Amino acid sequence: MTHLLGAVLALLLSTLATLALPRSSPAQDKPLERRFVVAETAAYRIQLTVRIETETQQTTTIGAKTYVQQATDRAETRLTWIATRRILSIDAAGNAEVEETLSDVDRSSPAVSDSANSSALQQVLTATTRLWPASTGQVLSYRESRNGNLQGLTAAGVPQLDEASPRLLSLWLLRALRPTCALPARPVRPGESWNESRAVQL
Repeated sequence: MTHLLGAVLALLLSTLATLALPRSSPAQDKPLERRFVVAETAAYRIQLTVRIETETQQTTTIGAKTYVQQATDRAETRLTWIATRRILSIDAAGNAEVEETLSDVDRSSPAVSDSANSSALQQVLTATTRLWPASTGQVLSYRESRNGNLQGLTAAGVPQLDEASPRLLSLWLLRALRPTCALPARPVRPGESWNESRAVQL
Protein backbone atom coordinates (compact mmCIF):
# COMPACT_ATOMS: atom_id res chain seq x y z
CA MET A 1 0.00 0.00 0.00
CA THR A 2 2.86 2.34 0.86
CA HIS A 3 4.56 1.63 -2.45
CA LEU A 4 1.28 2.27 -4.31
CA LEU A 5 0.73 5.64 -2.58
CA GLY A 6 4.33 6.59 -3.33
CA ALA A 7 3.90 5.74 -7.03
CA VAL A 8 0.65 7.73 -7.25
CA LEU A 9 2.25 10.71 -5.49
CA ALA A 10 5.26 10.61 -7.80
CA LEU A 11 3.00 10.48 -10.85
CA LEU A 12 0.94 13.43 -9.57
CA LEU A 13 4.04 15.54 -8.90
CA SER A 14 5.42 14.69 -12.33
CA THR A 15 2.14 15.77 -13.97
CA LEU A 16 2.05 19.06 -12.05
CA ALA A 17 5.66 19.80 -12.97
CA THR A 18 4.87 19.16 -16.63
CA LEU A 19 1.90 21.55 -16.51
CA ALA A 20 3.97 24.23 -14.80
CA LEU A 21 6.72 24.20 -17.43
CA PRO A 22 6.34 26.78 -20.21
CA ARG A 23 5.51 25.09 -23.46
CA SER A 24 7.55 26.19 -26.43
CA SER A 25 5.48 27.43 -29.34
CA PRO A 26 6.50 28.80 -32.72
CA ALA A 27 4.23 31.82 -32.07
CA GLN A 28 6.45 32.93 -29.20
CA ASP A 29 9.34 33.35 -31.62
CA LYS A 30 7.41 35.66 -33.93
CA PRO A 31 6.44 39.33 -33.52
CA LEU A 32 2.86 40.20 -32.63
CA GLU A 33 0.73 41.08 -35.63
CA ARG A 34 -2.83 42.20 -36.14
CA ARG A 35 -5.33 40.25 -38.15
CA PHE A 36 -7.83 42.54 -39.83
CA VAL A 37 -11.34 41.61 -40.92
CA VAL A 38 -13.07 43.40 -43.79
CA ALA A 39 -16.06 45.53 -42.67
CA GLU A 40 -15.02 45.20 -39.01
CA THR A 41 -15.99 48.34 -37.07
CA ALA A 42 -14.85 49.63 -33.67
CA ALA A 43 -15.68 52.91 -31.90
CA TYR A 44 -13.57 54.75 -29.31
CA ARG A 45 -14.14 57.87 -27.22
CA ILE A 46 -11.06 60.10 -27.28
CA GLN A 47 -10.33 63.15 -25.15
CA LEU A 48 -7.62 65.69 -25.88
CA THR A 49 -6.74 68.32 -23.26
CA VAL A 50 -4.67 71.25 -24.51
CA ARG A 51 -3.06 73.56 -21.95
CA ILE A 52 -1.01 76.71 -22.36
CA GLU A 53 0.96 78.16 -19.46
CA THR A 54 3.27 81.16 -19.46
CA GLU A 55 5.42 82.57 -16.68
CA THR A 56 6.37 86.24 -16.55
CA GLN A 57 7.79 88.65 -14.04
CA GLN A 58 5.84 91.64 -12.79
CA THR A 59 6.96 94.52 -10.63
CA THR A 60 5.01 95.67 -7.58
CA THR A 61 5.81 98.86 -5.71
CA ILE A 62 5.10 99.02 -2.01
CA GLY A 63 6.06 102.33 -0.45
CA ALA A 64 9.57 103.22 -1.53
CA LYS A 65 10.48 99.68 -2.58
CA THR A 66 9.80 97.81 -5.81
CA TYR A 67 9.49 94.03 -5.82
CA VAL A 68 9.58 91.49 -8.66
CA GLN A 69 6.92 88.79 -8.53
CA GLN A 70 6.39 85.68 -10.62
CA ALA A 71 3.11 85.69 -12.55
CA THR A 72 1.61 82.58 -14.17
CA ASP A 73 -1.13 82.71 -16.81
CA ARG A 74 -3.01 79.64 -18.00
CA ALA A 75 -5.52 78.58 -20.63
CA GLU A 76 -7.10 75.19 -21.29
CA THR A 77 -9.44 73.55 -23.79
CA ARG A 78 -10.82 70.01 -23.83
CA LEU A 79 -11.88 68.22 -26.98
CA THR A 80 -13.86 64.99 -26.88
CA TRP A 81 -15.04 62.96 -29.86
CA ILE A 82 -15.96 59.47 -31.04
CA ALA A 83 -13.52 57.82 -33.45
CA THR A 84 -15.13 55.00 -35.44
CA ARG A 85 -12.73 52.80 -37.40
CA ARG A 86 -13.91 50.62 -40.27
CA ILE A 87 -11.75 48.20 -42.27
CA LEU A 88 -12.47 48.83 -45.96
CA SER A 89 -10.15 46.27 -47.56
CA ILE A 90 -7.12 44.07 -46.94
CA ASP A 91 -4.25 43.47 -49.34
CA ALA A 92 -2.33 40.24 -49.95
CA ALA A 93 0.17 41.07 -47.18
CA GLY A 94 -2.61 41.52 -44.59
CA ASN A 95 -2.40 45.32 -44.44
CA ALA A 96 -5.67 47.23 -44.15
CA GLU A 97 -7.28 50.28 -45.71
CA VAL A 98 -8.90 52.09 -42.78
CA GLU A 99 -11.65 54.69 -42.69
CA GLU A 100 -11.81 56.65 -39.44
CA THR A 101 -14.83 58.88 -38.80
CA LEU A 102 -14.68 61.59 -36.11
CA SER A 103 -18.11 62.49 -34.72
CA ASP A 104 -19.98 63.63 -31.58
CA VAL A 105 -17.46 66.43 -31.03
CA ASP A 106 -17.66 68.32 -27.74
CA ARG A 107 -15.56 71.33 -26.75
CA SER A 108 -15.24 72.82 -23.28
CA SER A 109 -13.00 75.41 -21.66
CA PRO A 110 -12.57 75.49 -17.87
CA ALA A 111 -12.62 78.87 -16.19
CA VAL A 112 -9.33 80.76 -16.29
CA SER A 113 -7.99 83.55 -14.13
CA ASP A 114 -9.19 87.12 -14.65
CA SER A 115 -5.86 88.39 -15.92
CA ALA A 116 -5.69 89.95 -19.37
CA ASN A 117 -2.91 87.57 -20.40
CA SER A 118 -4.95 84.47 -19.48
CA SER A 119 -7.95 85.76 -21.39
CA ALA A 120 -5.80 86.40 -24.46
CA LEU A 121 -4.29 82.92 -24.23
CA GLN A 122 -7.76 81.40 -23.96
CA GLN A 123 -8.94 83.23 -27.06
CA VAL A 124 -5.97 81.98 -29.08
CA LEU A 125 -6.46 78.41 -27.85
CA THR A 126 -10.18 78.44 -28.59
CA ALA A 127 -9.59 79.79 -32.11
CA THR A 128 -6.98 77.09 -32.76
CA THR A 129 -9.21 74.16 -31.77
CA ARG A 130 -12.69 75.35 -32.77
CA LEU A 131 -12.42 74.00 -36.34
CA TRP A 132 -11.00 70.57 -35.53
CA PRO A 133 -12.51 68.07 -35.51
CA ALA A 134 -15.31 69.44 -37.69
CA SER A 135 -18.57 69.53 -35.74
CA THR A 136 -20.42 68.05 -38.73
CA GLY A 137 -18.14 65.01 -38.75
CA GLN A 138 -14.78 64.33 -40.36
CA VAL A 139 -13.48 61.29 -42.25
CA LEU A 140 -9.83 60.20 -42.38
CA SER A 141 -8.44 57.51 -44.66
CA TYR A 142 -5.11 55.75 -44.19
CA ARG A 143 -3.35 52.40 -44.40
CA GLU A 144 -2.35 50.32 -41.38
CA SER A 145 0.14 47.48 -41.52
CA ARG A 146 -0.11 44.33 -39.44
CA ASN A 147 2.47 45.70 -36.98
CA GLY A 148 0.63 49.02 -36.55
CA ASN A 149 2.53 51.34 -38.87
CA LEU A 150 0.33 54.03 -40.46
CA GLN A 151 0.68 55.52 -43.92
CA GLY A 152 -1.35 58.09 -45.82
CA LEU A 153 -2.33 60.28 -42.88
CA THR A 154 -2.46 63.99 -43.62
CA ALA A 155 -2.51 67.19 -41.56
CA ALA A 156 -6.32 66.85 -41.46
CA GLY A 157 -5.80 64.28 -38.71
CA VAL A 158 -4.67 66.84 -36.11
CA PRO A 159 -5.59 70.36 -34.95
CA GLN A 160 -4.00 73.07 -37.07
CA LEU A 161 -1.35 74.39 -34.71
CA ASP A 162 0.74 77.43 -35.52
CA GLU A 163 4.06 75.61 -35.18
CA ALA A 164 7.44 76.52 -36.52
CA SER A 165 9.31 73.84 -38.45
CA PRO A 166 9.93 71.06 -37.50
CA ARG A 167 6.30 70.47 -36.47
CA LEU A 168 7.11 68.02 -33.71
CA LEU A 169 3.87 68.40 -31.74
CA SER A 170 1.69 67.95 -34.83
CA LEU A 171 3.70 64.88 -35.87
CA TRP A 172 3.34 63.36 -32.41
CA LEU A 173 -0.40 64.09 -32.29
CA LEU A 174 -0.92 62.57 -35.73
CA ARG A 175 0.02 59.21 -34.28
CA ALA A 176 -1.11 59.67 -30.67
CA LEU A 177 -4.72 60.57 -31.55
CA ARG A 178 -5.29 57.38 -33.54
CA PRO A 179 -6.98 54.58 -31.56
CA THR A 180 -4.27 52.05 -32.39
CA CYS A 181 -0.69 51.32 -31.36
CA ALA A 182 2.53 50.22 -33.03
CA LEU A 183 3.78 46.73 -32.25
CA PRO A 184 7.47 45.83 -31.84
CA ALA A 185 9.24 44.25 -34.78
CA ARG A 186 10.56 41.46 -32.57
CA PRO A 187 8.88 38.84 -30.35
CA VAL A 188 7.37 40.14 -27.11
CA ARG A 189 8.64 38.45 -23.97
CA PRO A 190 7.52 39.11 -20.36
CA GLY A 191 9.74 41.56 -18.52
CA GLU A 192 11.42 42.98 -21.62
CA SER A 193 11.07 46.54 -22.89
CA TRP A 194 11.45 47.94 -26.39
CA ASN A 195 11.97 51.28 -28.05
CA GLU A 196 11.72 51.86 -31.79
CA SER A 197 11.55 54.97 -33.95
CA ARG A 198 8.40 55.55 -36.01
CA ALA A 199 8.34 57.68 -39.15
CA VAL A 200 5.42 60.07 -39.71
CA GLN A 201 5.06 62.63 -42.48
CA LEU A 202 2.70 65.57 -42.91
